[in-house]
Amino acid sequence: MPNSRQTRGTNFENTVALYLEREHGFRIVARKYRVPLGSSSNRRRPWVEIDLLAEERGTSRLWLIEAKNHCDAASSTLPLVSRSQLARLMRALQSLRREHPGRQVFWALAWRNPSGGVEFRPNPCYF
Repeated sequence: MPNSRQTRGTNFENTVALYLEREHGFRIVARKYRVPLGSSSNRRRPWVEIDLLAEERGTSRLWLIEAKNHCDAASSTLPLVSRSQLARLMRALQSLRREHPGRQVFWALAWRNPSGGVEFRPNPCYF
C-alpha cells in the first residue's frame, strides 16, 4: 500500500506527464522506468528508476525526466537533487545512450513551482 508521500509523488508525475504532452509535444513511453547500470554498479540496486521516459515528437530525442514535487526552500526555484542522485541520473543517461545508439538522449528536471505550476528545465547544471 503506497504511503501519502508516494501517492503525492505519483500524482505529481502524472501532472508532469500531462504538462509535457500538452505544452512540449512529448510522448510518455514509460513511467518508473528501470535503467540497468551493469556489473560495476551497486549490487543492492543495479538499476536507476527514472520517473518518466519520454520521446520528443518528430525527433529521435529520448528524455529522462526526474520529477520533484518540492523545491529548495531557500531559492524556491530549483528542486533538491543530491550529488548521489545526480550521479545515478548521469549513469542512467550513459546507459540509455549505449542502449539506443541511433538516438539522442537527454535529461531534464520537472518540479512544482511555488505557485503550484510545473517548471521544466532540460539538462540543468548544478555543480
